[in-house]
Amino acid sequence: MVIQLRNVRKTRKLGGKGKFTEDLAKKLSTFNGLSIRRNMNGDTDVKKAVMATFHHMISTDDNPHHKNCPEGEVQ
Repeated sequence: MVIQLRNVRKTRKLGGKGKFTEDLAKKLSTFNGLSIRRNMNGDTDVKKAVMATFHHMISTDDNPHHKNCPEGEVQ
């Protein structure tokens, strides 16, 4: 998955504040991989976990998007 994200970063100029970096690509790949492995029982669970990761990553203090995050400790 990192390779596909890296290719997107190279082909589309995504710069500026909050730009799409190599570190962000690695984080997304790691989190999505964990979501898939932890929710192997159903496609809807995987989709929900991946979307929760996306919403968590775009969340800010002014505009929080944590409604899909799992219950538990804040990291």
